[in-house]
Amino acid sequence: MRSSILITPVKLIQVQEKGSLSLSLPHVCSATNAHGHFYEQVLLLLAPTSRVTKTTNSLFFTETVSIFTMCEMTSAQTFLCPLSAGYDVSTISKYLDWIGVMDYDIHGSWDKRTGHIAPMYAHPEDTHDYLNVNTSIHHWMKRGADPSKLIMGIPLYGNSFTLSEPGKSDLFAPTSGPGERGQFTNQGGILAYYEICSQRWDRKVQDENWRMGPFMVKGNQWISYDDKATIIRKTQYIKANGLGGAMIWALDFDDFSNLCGNGKYPLLKTVQGSLLGNDSFSRSQRKRSAKISFRY
Repeated sequence: MRSSILITPVKLIQVQEKGSLSLSLPHVCSATNAHGHFYEQVLLLLAPTSRVTKTTNSLFFTETVSIFTMCEMTSAQTFLCPLSAGYDVSTISKYLDWIGVMDYDIHGSWDKRTGHIAPMYAHPEDTHDYLNVNTSIHHWMKRGADPSKLIMGIPLYGNSFTLSEPGKSDLFAPTSGPGERGQFTNQGGILAYYEICSQRWDRKVQDENWRMGPFMVKGNQWISYDDKATIIRKTQYIKANGLGGAMIWALDFDDFSNLCGNGKYPLLKTVQGSLLGNDSFSRSQRKRSAKISFRY
């Protein structure tokens, strides 16, 4: 069954002589066991029946069409379930073109208390010191992942909470459940960036040590997200650590219609511009960067 699931798209791409294949297994604990590792699925793509030729850096169909394979895993789950439970990291790193690390949803309404969606570094009052982007990225590298293949996930949305106790609205305050549904996303516990920036909030708090992005409060509603300044710091981290780049979730969560007056796709452009080495976004550099493609 597992073999046919993989070989079928392989044959389709081979016939079409174009396209790519993404392997996503975000819930590795439930999807694998001691005898079924994710890397075995990757190696199936190298089986003779798939007629796939292995090269140094990528997988190719008859040496012409590349398969862009990706594995995804949440930052928190990296430690709640050890990587070794489903990933032979050093092996799959040889064959995967890139590895997307889903460094978001680290905290949410399921925690029963407020927390940042994607903290960059550990906070001393957090439940675990590993619930952050920095630790997850370095854990992958220590397990044998090629840093140049690691793609950091950046959220273009926020996780929201409903506060349960009046007067307690700081980080790690008690909550009664997810935040109210957004006007457009219509899902409790999540707001698109354009839903966040278009509202008036009572209070905005930025961690003085820049361990994470801001959070905002309005009444009993609490939201955490990554703003432009936070994204710039994350892209600087990507370059400083020699990572492969950034991916986002999700494109339609950005302010694509300039609802908040900061231009269209302000967060996405910040990711792109900062990775290209220009955090100030001059007009000429935006024009030049538009010709460069990147993963999202």
